[in-house]
Parts: sequence; structure tokens; C-alpha cells
Amino acid sequence: MLPGGDASEAERPGGASERPVGGAGERPVLAECPDFLRLFAGNTVSLLGSSVTTVALPLTAVVHLGASAGEMGVLGTLALVPHLVLGLPAGVWVDRLPYRRVVVLADAVRVVLLGAPPLLAVLGALRMWHLYVVVTLAGVAGLFESVAAQSFTPKLVPRDRLPAANSTLMLSNATVGTTGSAVGGLLVSALTAPVAIAVDAASFAVSALVKSRIRTDGRLPEAERRTPERGRLPGARPAKEIGEGLRAVFGHPVMRAVFLAATVGAFAVLLLAQVLKGAGPSLYGVNQQTFRQILIPAGLLSRANATWRFLAYGGQSLGALAGGAAGALLGLKATLVVTSCLMLAGTGIGLFSPVRGLRRLPDG
Repeated sequence: MLPGGDASEAERPGGASERPVGGAGERPVLAECPDFLRLFAGNTVSLLGSSVTTVALPLTAVVHLGASAGEMGVLGTLALVPHLVLGLPAGVWVDRLPYRRVVVLADAVRVVLLGAPPLLAVLGALRMWHLYVVVTLAGVAGLFESVAAQSFTPKLVPRDRLPAANSTLMLSNATVGTTGSAVGGLLVSALTAPVAIAVDAASFAVSALVKSRIRTDGRLPEAERRTPERGRLPGARPAKEIGEGLRAVFGHPVMRAVFLAATVGAFAVLLLAQVLKGAGPSLYGVNQQTFRQILIPAGLLSRANATWRFLAYGGQSLGALAGGAAGALLGLKATLVVTSCLMLAGTGIGLFSPVRGLRRLPDG
């Protein structure tokens, strides 16, 4: 049974099956869950396109528009602003809509946004402020899509298959993130940087089309939408709903440790990002995402996912600011020592918490 849900077995993917994870003869999760396959395929295609933009957008700013270092700093900061400003309320809004509609609309919005710079560049009208607007609004759409997709997955996959589903998503992210930059470089060389961004717009169009074919709409049943404290439907008091999401996260000992450890780590990760790339973040990401999907009631899951992004991405942005200040005041060597200690502090939070004793999926 999904945590916090009371839907019938027919409404839940996989019914009430309690198969051991990774059992002999078990089918791959993509073959077993066709709706999850559609979500996975859409995300993979759009991620490949976004990897192109990761290369093409900065080059457009620097080469095509002659952006200064300060303008590039603003461009990078604006990508994180939506998570800080809208991170918490996004979960409340996503809870009120069918998840399929949110992920499709978010992709459709980015088709329009990312199609604008190539067109403006061809017309000779592209300006730096256009990129600021595109990055900010695309960040808002990405925030809503991520919160909805992470909340949607438990509706598409049986509970005991969530670790496999999240591992599949993380593997795709790591693979596409590694190869996509190389593809982006080739496309920039062949098409020029501004025009290469059109590939990302096309990838979101394909993603929206694939996700629109998901049969499950992801709408929460009324019983799941009722808040656990008062049994009322959400909608009247957004601030109170945000508070309920925070209590769902920090009131559970496992989730509290996972969130605090990640927030502390995110604060320091900017300076150590190149060292930390690889298996560590992926392994942690699979498990923390699975914990959220299992331990948080369905009616609060979007708010918990939004809280996660607010803390993790907020920690990164604050870490970037603090890292620059620390580097100037303390020097590079001392700053690296401090950030390494912060990373170890995040590990310590998990070590001295119930997370340490977990050997199997916890009960929801």
C-alpha cells in the first residue's frame, strides 16, 4: 500500500504484491510498468536536449552576446532562484493537479521558452535579458516538473519496485549527463550555439508527447488529498499546507536525518563538485528518493519533494556565495578544509540516526 493512501488494489500499480526486491526471474521495471517507461523515455529525451543547452547557452551568452563575468554569474544564479523562491509553494500547487498534466505542461512551456533564443538569434534580435528570462522561467517549469515526476513515480510503479525505478532514472541521468555534453559540443560546432538550443526545445516537444500517453493521470484520490492532521482538503491555507509538508519531513526520524545530511552536504558541494561527481551522489540519490516515496503519505509527497529541492538547491546557492566569500577571506586551502568538514558533518548526521540500521525498505 502506498504510504498515506487507502486506494483499492486495482488503483495501485502492482496491487498489494510484496515480492522480495530483486527476486529471481523478476522482469525489468521498464518492461513491467509501461506508464513508467513512458515517463522514463520522456525524461531521458528531454535530459539529452538539456545537456546540449548546458553547453550552448553559456556559449551563446559569451560568444554571441559578449557577456561579462558578472552577467554570467547572474545567469547561473537565476537558474537556482526558482527553487529558493517557489520551492516550498510548488509542492502545494502540484498537489492540487493531476501529475500527468503538470509534467506535460512543464515540458510544453519549455518548448516555447527554449525555442525563442534560436529564433531571436536568427533575426538578430537576441539580447542578454532574453536569456535571463528564459533561464528563470525554464527553471520554474523544471521545478514543477521535477516535483510532479518524483511524486508520480509511486503511482506508476509498485512499492517494492521503487528502488529499481529510481535506480533506472539515476542511471539514465548519469549516462545522458556524461554523453550529452559531448553531443552538445558537436551540435554547437555544426549549428552555432544559439541554434543548437533549438535541439533542446525539440526534445521537450517529444517528451511532452510521450508523457501525454501515460494512462494514469496521477490525480490524488480525495482520501489521499486530505491532510492527516485535520482531515480537510487542501486549498484554503497554503502557508499551513507548507507547514504540514515540513512537519512530514522533519517529524520522521529517517527523513529528518536524510534531509539534514543532504542540506549540509549541498552547502559544501559547490567547491567539491568535480571531486564528488560519480557513484556517490547517484547511490545517495536513489535511496533518499525511495525513502521519500515510501515514508511520506501520498497527500504530502509533492510538498516533501518540493521541500527537498528547496533545501538542496538552496544549500547549493548559499554554498556558492559562502564559498566565494570564504575563498577570499581564508584562501583556497583553508576553504577546502572547511567544506570537507561540512561534508563529513552531513555524513555524521546520517551515521548517528536510524538510517544507519536500515537493511531493507522501511514500512510506510
